[in-house]
Amino acid sequence: LQQIHVTNLDYEGVNNLISHDLCVSPRLTRPLSKIIFNKSLGNPFFVWRLLESLKKNEMIYFSRRESRFAWDIDKISDLEISDDVLSLLIMEMKKLPSDIQMGLKVFSCIGASVNEAVIEILSSHLAINLGSILDDATRKCYMDKVAGTKKYRFVHDRVQQAAYEMIPEEDRRLYHMNFGLSICSHVLNGENDDLFFTSVNQMNQGGPEILADPSQKPVIARLNLNAGAKCIELSDYASAIRYFTNGVAFLGPNHWNDQYDLSIELYDSAADAACNLSDLVLAEDFAKTIIHRAKWTEHKLNAFYVMSKTLRKKSLLRESIHYVLSVLNELGEDTTPIGEETQLIDRIRSIMNSIASFPDETILSFKMAERKQFICCMNLYSELLYLYHLTAETKKLFEVTLTMVQLTMKNGLTVYSPASFANFGLAAVAVGNYELGYRLGSLALKLSQRINAAESASNIMAVVKWFIAWAFEPLQSISESLEIGYNLGNQTGDVYSAIMNKNFSFSAMFLSGKNLVFVRNQTAAFIKELRRRKQEWCVNALAITHSISSALIEGLGVPWSIENEDTISAQGKKRNNKALLLNYRCHQLMKAFFFRLDDKIRSTACILDELTLTEAPLRPTFIVAVFFEGLACYRMERKSRDKKWMTRGGTALSFIKTIGQSSPWNFENKMFLLEAEKMYTIGAFQQSKELYEKAILSAKTHKFIHEEALSHELAGFMHLENQMPREAVEYFAEAVSCYTNWGALALANQLDSVANKARGALVTNSLQPNDHNSNFQFS
Repeated sequence: LQQIHVTNLDYEGVNNLISHDLCVSPRLTRPLSKIIFNKSLGNPFFVWRLLESLKKNEMIYFSRRESRFAWDIDKISDLEISDDVLSLLIMEMKKLPSDIQMGLKVFSCIGASVNEAVIEILSSHLAINLGSILDDATRKCYMDKVAGTKKYRFVHDRVQQAAYEMIPEEDRRLYHMNFGLSICSHVLNGENDDLFFTSVNQMNQGGPEILADPSQKPVIARLNLNAGAKCIELSDYASAIRYFTNGVAFLGPNHWNDQYDLSIELYDSAADAACNLSDLVLAEDFAKTIIHRAKWTEHKLNAFYVMSKTLRKKSLLRESIHYVLSVLNELGEDTTPIGEETQLIDRIRSIMNSIASFPDETILSFKMAERKQFICCMNLYSELLYLYHLTAETKKLFEVTLTMVQLTMKNGLTVYSPASFANFGLAAVAVGNYELGYRLGSLALKLSQRINAAESASNIMAVVKWFIAWAFEPLQSISESLEIGYNLGNQTGDVYSAIMNKNFSFSAMFLSGKNLVFVRNQTAAFIKELRRRKQEWCVNALAITHSISSALIEGLGVPWSIENEDTISAQGKKRNNKALLLNYRCHQLMKAFFFRLDDKIRSTACILDELTLTEAPLRPTFIVAVFFEGLACYRMERKSRDKKWMTRGGTALSFIKTIGQSSPWNFENKMFLLEAEKMYTIGAFQQSKELYEKAILSAKTHKFIHEEALSHELAGFMHLENQMPREAVEYFAEAVSCYTNWGALALANQLDSVANKARGALVTNSLQPNDHNSNFQFS
């Protein structure tokens, strides 16, 4: 048989069907069709059933006087619109043979569909041939076979509902329980997941009150625990929490004494699932119950961890930090802070030297730890990693990282060991060992896959790709990896890491030259979504990217449509978030340089001074800002002849050269452009020409279209200063083209006006050597 999918009919379709069925003109059937369309909503099955029922009940009849079918329009209109289809179906079903009625009742208990294995089991249980009944129900169009499967389904949910309502209400729960117990007896070996879930679902619909034998309750509670665990494996936390809560319902009234171990397992699992599902009230309720009821500290460990996560998810970051530290102290952990930054650096280097002697294969082969208290401590320390990332307390973050790495090397792996190696890679980069940092970051990703550390996978991706991989991987691919990290976070319920990945991804898009209109629109849409979800902790960082994108597209006169500058600055100071404040200043400096705002440059060109180990570890935004700082310093030196700008420009150049050694793809063009500007500033024009060309070629090769534009622009100004307007115009034209392709229309228009002045000078041949300093300033 070939199945054809039929959608709902419109009014004209229903009228044509009724006209054809009754052999009456469509003009005459319109009143009848309107009523039937409203009652059936155009569903072909209901239209047909309703017509047949109306004929049987003689509301549609053959009129000998008129020699055609006629109808009692008033009686048909009086049928209850909300119940007519259902009541007619029930009425029809009650006219069916008793065995078919029984079969439809059984099938309706199972659900919208039923498979052949269930039919076989229940046939034996009820001592009737449900397979034959199913064939009859299919022939009568109450059910049909799902193509390519061993399943049958009701043709519509109303048909299932009609069959189910034929069962007396007081008998329904008993039906479910008996069917569930019968199916369960055939799947205790756990080989068939479909049958297993069907059996547990049936018993849950029956409920604990229907059981005559109390000894069956803990058995069903255990089955719910197993069903929930299977759902967790599939990351289906919503279904898992339903199974766990049903399992709790099947526990006896004195279960904390009679079924203590099972109670701990169910409550622990329920607390975890509820927390991952962000049902924080339920998670806290289960966790607090465990802490109150558990007899031994070992059984409270996971509840402590869940409590800390619920506090974080409520954005009670300080309360969560205090709670975690107090629990760690209670468990005997030394959480005393490391004193001076120099001591921290010494500790980082000491552990770096130790780890450097371990091949990756050795660490990857470490065994999983089994001691519960150690695992709990690692979980709690990992929670501190999250919290210190959110509060931007880098020194404390590194202290926790050192502890976690040392514990892992001593006691073995836990699911959060990969996160510790990722963050220790960040620490290695912070002290200048980019190669070891990247090795540790790559190791963290491999380790995460090896031990299936799904819960921390998104956080690991954010740390490795944003804070470490820039030293070795193209920024364009980093953006793509961060999108993967965002999806991982959403899949595992790690909302904070998902948002962090998305924020970093937008930053990487901007810095790698992604089209600005795309970046602006995507950041705006994501901010809108975060506000809808009331998850606004990252909005300020996203607003910075949105703002600079908007300015480069439309100009400086465009107001901040997402968040104003004063709000961002105030929020950063209020939360003592120095990374956010520095990120803000970095973008302000870039904007000031692009639009030649000298006063703004003077107040923002101090990024390099703030890149300290414990306040603002390196990331692409900060590095690119140092590049712009160097460009700005050389420009200010040419304007003011104040040697301090030359010195600071040289410091920025040295910094970018060091960075560029590890990642030529990302930073070679920047190094060439800074060197070109330096040569231009000291009057070495021929060398500067060669370096501008190298910068242009490198930017083009490495797909940084915005920096290709910038290199053309600065080369144009150098040629203009040296009385070569023809060459300057050519460079400006290329810059305008690149800026336009990037989406920076404000920069393209701004530079085009300068190019037009240079073209005019070519025509009049009246351009003076230093005219551009006074006549070609950006407005």
